Amino acid sequence: MNAAVVGGSAGRSAYLVDQVSRAPGQVDVVAVGPLTDIANAITATPSLARDVRHLWIMGAGSTPPSPSTT
Repeated sequence: MNAAVVGGSAGRSAYLVDQVSRAPGQVDVVAVGPLTDIANAITATPSLARDVRHLWIMGAGSTPPSPSTT
């Protein structure tokens, strides 16, 4: 199953749980957007946090830095 065709947050969370449960300790998750689906997956299946090999989170602020005053 392709993650791009899984509809809705519940479907995406279930997809993540399914993929990790098929290969515990072998799946890296790269989060480049909101973490809602990952949070829902861990809430539904707490062992997911242990079974994911790495969780990479790309974070950034949405407000540009203000100019410094010197």
